[in-house]
Amino acid sequence: MPGTELARGPGTPVRIHARALGQARIGLPTVLRLEGPSGVVKEVKDSRGQTELAFDIEYRIESSQWLMASVLCDNHAVAHTTPAYVVVNA
Repeated sequence: MPGTELARGPGTPVRIHARALGQARIGLPTVLRLEGPSGVVKEVKDSRGQTELAFDIEYRIESSQWLMASVLCDNHAVAHTTPAYVVVNA
């Protein structure tokens, strides 16, 4: 969940689920991203007018970092979560 702090060992995989929902009168999601301090970790795009974008990934954590999801909509609106923090204990 956004704002969560997770303690993990180096090289530990973290399972991440991200989902963006929209509706035509407010804005439909066209790009869903998982981002961290090094940039985009995962991105999915859809320009077919879908009301939902989602993905599930396993991301290997090597060092402490933050992760957040962001979404771009067909009407140029942008939204993002607060970060989740992964603290790596060596």
